[in-house]
Amino acid sequence: MARDKSSLKRLKELENSGITVVNSAFGIENCSRSEMTRLLLDNNIPHPKSSIVSTDENILQDVFPCWIKRGDSHAMVKDDVSYAKDQAQFDRVFEDFRSRGIHSAVINEHLQGDLIKFYGVKDTDFFYWFYPSPCSHSKFGLEKINGVSKGFEFSLSDLKKYSDLAAQVLNVPIYGGDCVVSENGDIKIIDFNDWPSFARCREEAGAKIAEYILHKINEIKNS
Repeated sequence: MARDKSSLKRLKELENSGITVVNSAFGIENCSRSEMTRLLLDNNIPHPKSSIVSTDENILQDVFPCWIKRGDSHAMVKDDVSYAKDQAQFDRVFEDFRSRGIHSAVINEHLQGDLIKFYGVKDTDFFYWFYPSPCSHSKFGLEKINGVSKGFEFSLSDLKKYSDLAAQVLNVPIYGGDCVVSENGDIKIIDFNDWPSFARCREEAGAKIAEYILHKINEIKNS
């Protein structure tokens, strides 16, 4: 469970030498915002309309509200993900990014609907989801933008299918993420994370993570 560049560099060296690493350091890098966005869109995984841009440019955004997210990594502080209602707010975010040496950003359309958090372990039957709004489960408090969940109906099997596909594409078999479910049940994954907290389901998840790792060990022994 590491994200700093020196650790990932060493983990990639170990992987290239044949050592099994769970989750893969290459997969962890795939979860940086720009790369994640590109991979999800390129593989037709339901995702908001998005663009990857340079913060060194003056961009006139034509659709508000939108989300602006640092493109070079995952969110580390609250200001790495911002909600912009108009051009003035948009410009202030870009100015802040530039002042912090962040040179790329991802712009996501804002989706109306229920925000859902989920956890999964690929190639197992484990999948856990919940609404963050009624239980105040929040990292930076941004969940309040979508308001209290209304309980829109959706296909749980589709959500697990999309999530497992994202895990495969990103090379992150032990994962967590966020999606938005629209009033008509459409699902769009808005974020995907390597090694999430599994805060609400640690005992159950722990058993399935161990199951996955033992399976990988047995694959190596039998190869």
